[in-house]
Amino acid sequence: MVIRSVKGIPLYHLDCHSPAFSNSAFDYSGEFECRLHLAGGGDEYSTLLTEDIDQSKDWESRARFFSADLRGPCAAIRDFGSTRNFELRKMILTLRIVDPKFDELDNLRALTLIVTVRRDAEARREIAEIVPFPVNAPKQCAIGRYFPNPALFRK
Repeated sequence: MVIRSVKGIPLYHLDCHSPAFSNSAFDYSGEFECRLHLAGGGDEYSTLLTEDIDQSKDWESRARFFSADLRGPCAAIRDFGSTRNFELRKMILTLRIVDPKFDELDNLRALTLIVTVRRDAEARREIAEIVPFPVNAPKQCAIGRYFPNPALFRK
């Protein structure tokens, strides 16, 4: 998907794939992952959706989804479940997964992704704004296993 300015100029590319997708520029992981990068190239980060200014691995963002994130109480966790907001570069990018389908082993097999982009002058960080871990997430959601700990990020 191309994200354009209000004047129609391409600014960013949003690419979303399963880990089976082969791309030498980015190592897709999880069961489904999205990457945001500059339309003209020259990215400092492998994805602008990272919150970590010291990002060292492609998967270090909340844009990586696992089956467990999309089921039951885990799906409802704000910004770590089936809907994730990324505030950066004067916009809020929302990734929302609806109607996920799973196989008999609970692996994600299909989904519908709804992407929303809206302007927000308050979103000024070059990469995604840091979102702290939710305080009362159910243990089965394993937030600490799937996501890098934002408490360790430099601002």
